[in-house]
Amino acid sequence: MNLRNHCRLHSAAAAALLIPTLLAAACTGRLTEPSAAHSPHILEVAAPEYHGAAGHPLEAACRDWQLSSSQVQAFFRLSESYQDSPYNRFYQVGCGISGRLQAEGRHWHFAINGGGIATWQDGDTVRHFGCSARECEALLLLPTDGMEPD
Repeated sequence: MNLRNHCRLHSAAAAALLIPTLLAAACTGRLTEPSAAHSPHILEVAAPEYHGAAGHPLEAACRDWQLSSSQVQAFFRLSESYQDSPYNRFYQVGCGISGRLQAEGRHWHFAINGGGIATWQDGDTVRHFGCSARECEALLLLPTDGMEPD
């Protein structure tokens, strides 16, 4: 087989493998390309904020929930990027941790919900993340249990 035919076969095989991956990503809303989310520099992590009824058991759990800079970095390293908010794949709880990070030469405000979804925002630009990796369980108040969207 000559080099030209070998390259054609290799390109066809690569396309055959890539197309299903891209279709799957499009159907789930997940972004598959590498992202700076895997190595942000954490600048600040604020105390958790509770948004719910006074006296609810989540209020005390939220107050006790803490994430260090290295834990926030681990959260984003383990997270998947989404085109839109993956709210239907994760629980939402009335507690979140926010702060600031640097990635891609920009400064971002981040917010992590205790259920595993997160955002980065810089002006009008918003990035969405969700962490369902087993390693994220220890970082969250209510990790996902593999729920599927409706």
